[in-house]
Amino acid sequence: MKRVSKRLTELDSLKGILCIIITFFCHYNWLMTTDYPIKTAFTDCLYKKGYYAVETFFILSGFGMALGYSRHLGTDKDINIISFIWKRMHKIFPIMAVALVITTVLQFIHFRMYKSWYYVAEVNLYTFVLSLFNLSSGWFVLDVNLNMPLWYLSALMLDYVLYYVICRVSKNRKNVYLFLILATTLWGMSIVISGHKSDLPFTYYNVARGHACFFAGTILKEVFEFIDDEEICKRIANVFVSFLLIIICLMYFYGETRVLAGTEWLSQMMWGLFLSPMLIWICLYWNPIKKLLNLKGLVKFGAEVSMSMYIWHFPCYQVIRILSGGGFNKSVLCKNLVLYDSD
Repeated sequence: MKRVSKRLTELDSLKGILCIIITFFCHYNWLMTTDYPIKTAFTDCLYKKGYYAVETFFILSGFGMALGYSRHLGTDKDINIISFIWKRMHKIFPIMAVALVITTVLQFIHFRMYKSWYYVAEVNLYTFVLSLFNLSSGWFVLDVNLNMPLWYLSALMLDYVLYYVICRVSKNRKNVYLFLILATTLWGMSIVISGHKSDLPFTYYNVARGHACFFAGTILKEVFEFIDDEEICKRIANVFVSFLLIIICLMYFYGETRVLAGTEWLSQMMWGLFLSPMLIWICLYWNPIKKLLNLKGLVKFGAEVSMSMYIWHFPCYQVIRILSGGGFNKSVLCKNLVLYDSD
């Protein structure tokens, strides 16, 4: 079995690139205007289809979680759930809290000036508390996060809890562990595939794809450790490069719903569950990409800067919209806003 003794810096860099795509392209399209500042065929695709990076982000999160914690959580050592969650969240919680306060103040300024909230349904004590404790999306409510992009972290924290429970229940019984992570992946998939937009706690259609991809990432970790031959891994990466290039070209020219699946939601699932693991494998084993992702500046950005940028970009967009007159490119002030609902 493969033992990872060093940090996989390639994945830090990939995380940074995904953050840039989501923050400056995908969310620019959602939060700002269709008058894009960078106009090329390639960037137009990033603006309109950059949300596919979210699935890859969840795969990365599940992969990293399993790689770092599966053996520790599967032992009899007393690792309580609070300590586990705090260890994962303590570095970014102060940044999140400050950003939330500023975001809330900006929401009231926006409401006072333009009689509408900026891209959220309502701002009150209830939504503030849920946003502060990362319980705003995928837990008890559909989505009430006052810092809109942080729905991802709320859904991710639920995945952390589920993963903790699975590891503690399985107690290093490999077959039980594998069954549970596979079952949880299928649970998330079933919610999306069903097409039923459930509004029940813990089964929200809108974040179920994140649950499926997170636990698919934990499965990828098992494959990663099982294939212990470096040359075989590189050969697999070569095959993945060719296949992924063909699929991306077909998606670009014919559209993802004609290539991957019949609907955008299912296409996102196909990308997340099958193509994102290929992309991660390529980053780890295909030398041209591997060398690029090991550039010191890119690694440092992905590891130390990207998450702060992700947390702060929404309030920055708030300021720009307030100063620019508060207009919107879409009808976004729906009472029951469901983010990324493409149906």
